[in-house]
Amino acid sequence: MNLPTHDSSGTNDRNARFEIHIDANPDRWRGGFQWAITKSGIEFDCGLSFTEEDAAEDAQRRIAEIQGT
Repeated sequence: MNLPTHDSSGTNDRNARFEIHIDANPDRWRGGFQWAITKSGIEFDCGLSFTEEDAAEDAQRRIAEIQGT
């Protein structure tokens, strides 16, 4: 699942946006979903969450922290 989000950080590249990528955790024993935040092909952060909804919320929260909002 890819969830593009708007970047309001005021960087020089106004067209660049953070993207959230969510996939099932390949570790079937542990389960859950892995998420990653990217912008212009660079990964800023990643993590694991129990549900797909949790992954989206965790990634959104991390983007807000990165942007300082």
